[in-house]
Amino acid sequence: MKKFRSLLHVAAAVTLAVVVAVPIVFQFSGAPGGSPEAGKNARLPVGQRIYSIAQAADVWPRLTEARIDPVDTHVGQIQTIEVTVESRQEVDRVYARITTDSKVFDLPLIYVRDVAADDSHAERFALLDRAEQSGTAVANAQENVTRALYRGSWTVHDVHDTTYEMLIGAEAGEDRSSVTLNWTDACGIPMGGSHTISSPCTISAPDGVDNGNLTLSSSLTLDANFAFNSGSSFALSGSGSMALCASCQLIKTNIYMIDQDADNYPASMQMYLQSSAPANGRRRYLLQTTVDCNDANASLNVSCATNFWPDADSDGYFSVSSATSCPVGVTCSTSIGNDCYDSNANARPGQTGYFTAHRGDSSFDYDCNSLEDYEDYGVSGTASCAAEGGGGKELGCVQLSGGWTDTGAPSCGGTGELVPYAPGSGTCIDTGEICLPSGAAQTQACR
Repeated sequence: MKKFRSLLHVAAAVTLAVVVAVPIVFQFSGAPGGSPEAGKNARLPVGQRIYSIAQAADVWPRLTEARIDPVDTHVGQIQTIEVTVESRQEVDRVYARITTDSKVFDLPLIYVRDVAADDSHAERFALLDRAEQSGTAVANAQENVTRALYRGSWTVHDVHDTTYEMLIGAEAGEDRSSVTLNWTDACGIPMGGSHTISSPCTISAPDGVDNGNLTLSSSLTLDANFAFNSGSSFALSGSGSMALCASCQLIKTNIYMIDQDADNYPASMQMYLQSSAPANGRRRYLLQTTVDCNDANASLNVSCATNFWPDADSDGYFSVSSATSCPVGVTCSTSIGNDCYDSNANARPGQTGYFTAHRGDSSFDYDCNSLEDYEDYGVSGTASCAAEGGGGKELGCVQLSGGWTDTGAPSCGGTGELVPYAPGSGTCIDTGEICLPSGAAQTQACR
């Protein structure tokens, strides 16, 4: 009787295929995503995808496996869906309801053959709530439970840039059940604490629940590994279900993220599902939801300006020249600074010292006043010869003002003869009582 009913399904499907004149094709062009904050346009799997499916113990008929080939369809392609269904009574209908950007389409899935029980199915979901596994084990042990494969193929014409969802349903007498595969709505699991998934969503990069429990009251599509901590629970509730890709695993472990500057903002949304912390790793539940805009600088996290003004020479003054990023290990300001030359710690506003070598760019403006100020400006003043102590016997230069000799003051970094600022230095010549100051070679210092 079951196979006879299946033949009727085939006939109905053929009739429907004739009536539907316009083919429907899925096409994906959404951006990659899938992190907790990604929202729409999660990462779409490429090629064929096989999912093991878990539902609550009291749900019948039970869907245990789905094969979608391919998931990433394009205009003109044929997509095939195969579903394995367990039931306690004769199955009346199996179908796929595909929702795309502007279409909702029901595709009948036709009986192909009976299949043997898959012993690995229960093992894949062994970490789910123990009561659920107990229910599954009891159901599998019942002799009147049948298992069959259903298949359908079609060509469609609608794109799925923002919406791509496939509800697979089965009906047997009064029993109804369904599982929704979703590839465009990221789940948005919080950084820490317990969480309930209450609408169909997908996870396309390693993720999980950190420091809390997870409850599924809707459908979760897992296209990546998923973790929850030891001592926490992961349970199905009501019509909740999970579709786990063939290469994906449920793991009891910790969840880490990288936070190099230890400011509680992660470097990216990449998750590390492992028992011990990676380098610069911290438990996810301790971190903020916002990605650090500069994970090499603890003072910059939520907002990083387009321009940065660094203090590259660590003199406490920020540069007047901006950079598009803050160098690693350098303190930066998001406002313009007043350090006229940020490559020399001696060059800074308020500098009172003088220097005989330029600061590094041929300039001697060490105090950032846009001038080059000489340490010694003047030329030595005139001096007269007079007898020391009176009597006119020994002559000496007196009233000597000091300074550069009459050759003039050299430029910054230049060398000249400098007479000290002290009276009594120099040589007197008797004839004409000419006073000749004596000096020494000196380099002009500036700031």
